[in-house]
Amino acid sequence: MKRKNYPQPVAIAFVCLFMLSVSGAAAYRGADFLWLPPFVTMEEKPSVTFVLDTSASMLQRAYSGPFNAARQYFGYFDPDTYYAYIDEADNAHFAPDNATGQWSGNFLNWAVKLRIDVARKLLSGGKFVVTDNCYEMEHGHGTDGFEYDDTTPLRDHGGRLAHMTPLRGPVTCRLADEENSMIVSGAEVEHQYVLRVKGEAESGLLQAIGKKARIALFTLEEGGINRHPMSDDEVELERIVSTVNSVRPQGEAPLAATLYTVHEYLG
Repeated sequence: MKRKNYPQPVAIAFVCLFMLSVSGAAAYRGADFLWLPPFVTMEEKPSVTFVLDTSASMLQRAYSGPFNAARQYFGYFDPDTYYAYIDEADNAHFAPDNATGQWSGNFLNWAVKLRIDVARKLLSGGKFVVTDNCYEMEHGHGTDGFEYDDTTPLRDHGGRLAHMTPLRGPVTCRLADEENSMIVSGAEVEHQYVLRVKGEAESGLLQAIGKKARIALFTLEEGGINRHPMSDDEVELERIVSTVNSVRPQGEAPLAATLYTVHEYLG
């Protein structure tokens, strides 16, 4: 006998009429029914493909305009917190300290955050060193210096009137070529600050959807490299997170060629 395929509204109406025709039945509860329609036999995980820009442009500063104290800048530093610099020999870092800290977290996000750091923060939660409980920023490639005048206190986006740095005057900042550090030059002093910040490990978009979807990762080199094939394995998810946090941006960004490679992979 040939089976009839009812359109969805008809099928739903048929089920409703059948339920109304039952007389003398006890009251039903929501738990008595499946939330999936009876003609759906299984639920497939969606497939999500991430394409990470790993071109040299990702080593540029994320924020290029003038610093605006009333604006909130996204990054490893908490924009609402002030930081002290702990100049330890083997573990120099910034640490949150609203009591005595003189570095605005909002200013530091604006000054030192690279594009690849923003991508890592969004995707994986950021490059976190468990042994030191610190986030570690990628070092740049000799970015041009930028100037900032901290002579006058500013009212930050939280309403606090304060200096953004401990320098209290005009300074020139630049990101070091070989190390993840910022070199600050003032009228009479030059100091190098290691770009590591004390914090707690956080997760990102990858971890949020890792158990709900299958994930593949491509990067832009050579017209698209499949770093990790489609998978919903938890161990593979950890490898994807590790790749995002460790891959070094370089070269150009052949976006069109990469998208074609991804299309061929998914097709």
